Parts: sequence; structure tokens; C-alpha cells
Amino acid sequence: MKVWKSFAGEHSAKLRIIGTFKTAEDAQKAADFYNDLIDVEDKSDGGNDYFSDELMELFRKHNFSSFNENDAEQADYFYKFEPEGNQIEVLTDELDVQSIIKTFIRWGAKVELYSRHDY
Repeated sequence: MKVWKSFAGEHSAKLRIIGTFKTAEDAQKAADFYNDLIDVEDKSDGGNDYFSDELMELFRKHNFSSFNENDAEQADYFYKFEPEGNQIEVLTDELDVQSIIKTFIRWGAKVELYSRHDY
């Protein structure tokens, strides 16, 4: 179970983000990275220590370092990715989705982002 750890007002973005990768293997690599990020962030005790040794090891393991502390923190608000073939689909009410977009782009995905209110 995820616990919302922030104060904010409106959470009705109703976004759909679809990453279409060249191969199912690329989709799995992106999912593995993001799922590992969620695990690392779940262990965090909060505060400003988002570049902990564990997080830096994660970036080294996946050869990826384009995140800032705010991107890493976003993982607290998402569930683990489960690729379906060469695609990953994320449904969210959050507007801060840079971490997802950066992850998808890192593994070569075409990214579609649109409002479920309208489409």
C-alpha cells in the first residue's frame, strides 16, 4: 500500500502515459529501473537524502544519472510498472511525471501523454 506523503490541493490530472519501446527487452529494462527506484525510495526515511549511497548505486547499476532529487522523490507516488510486450502504460492523477518520462526516454521509448478527461 502506498501512503501519500505530501500536502497539495487538486489531484485530478487523470493522465495516461504510454511508453512504446523498440523491443520488449527495452520496456523490461525501463520497468526494472523504475521498480528498483520505487524500492529504494520506499526505504528512504524522507528528508533531503535523495542521493543516498543506495540511490547512487541504483543509477550506476542502470547506467542512468539524469535524475534530480525531485525526480527520484516522485517514485513515492507511483506503483510498479508491468510491461505488456513493448509498452508500459501508466494511469495517474499526478502532474509531476518527469521521472516517468525521463525513464521512458532513457530506454528509447516513444512517449504519449494525454488527459483521460478528454481522450
